[in-house]
Amino acid sequence: MSGFPGSDRRLVNGPERSVPPLEPNTDGNIRDSIIQNKRPSGREILQPRPLFIKSDLVNNASGSAYLEQGGIKISCSVYGPRPIKKVGAIVSSTTGNLECEFKFSQFSSSWRKIQQRDSEEKEISQILTQALGPAVCLHMFPKSSIDVFVTVIESDGRSATIAAAIKCASLALADGSIDMYDMVSCCSVSMINGFWIVDSDQKEENEEDASILLAYMPSSQEITHTIQTGKTSIEQTQNGINLCLDACTKLYESMMLSAAY
Repeated sequence: MSGFPGSDRRLVNGPERSVPPLEPNTDGNIRDSIIQNKRPSGREILQPRPLFIKSDLVNNASGSAYLEQGGIKISCSVYGPRPIKKVGAIVSSTTGNLECEFKFSQFSSSWRKIQQRDSEEKEISQILTQALGPAVCLHMFPKSSIDVFVTVIESDGRSATIAAAIKCASLALADGSIDMYDMVSCCSVSMINGFWIVDSDQKEENEEDASILLAYMPSSQEITHTIQTGKTSIEQTQNGINLCLDACTKLYESMMLSAAY
């Protein structure tokens, strides 16, 4: 007998007690809190989110890595070097190819993503290729391809998710024993009310006036890729780049500790 008087046994009846779903806390104004040197997450303005990294998770892959950074969760698998199979790909007798494929899970963000790859994912795939390419010794793998597959399980900010994907892919390449000049660290900064804040989440990115994404190899002190959106002065841009370099160096230390184990 059902606990509801007069209920229909042929239907799946709801629970006797229920609670409303949890909603994100949207109290307070982000712009006002930035002026007071505060952030909704409790972090300092120049403090990136801590990293959790785990390598060697996919058995049949040459290398793999899993990365968590705050609300961002990303997995990456690397296959190769192996013969080039992509139709139309350029085959060189002196250098290899680096192919990156970036994909959002359908449940990775607050809005549902489609199953097919869209233009945004293709654009980010190209960003990953450009950021990681200078770090890989492609001349060691002529007529071969190194394929990198990145899957976003959960995202929290577009620029921060791209930065986390670059770090995760770099760790997966290192786990696969791919010859590299250095691992690539990456970080983003956002400008809100004239202040640069490091490693913005989605709420902060929604309020940003400008942003900088920078990929960096600390050992060789080489910038592999950078993207800027919005309008800033030359001095503001230089300050933002310096903040990215400092954050990349700090995150690089965590990446090296993880690679050592």
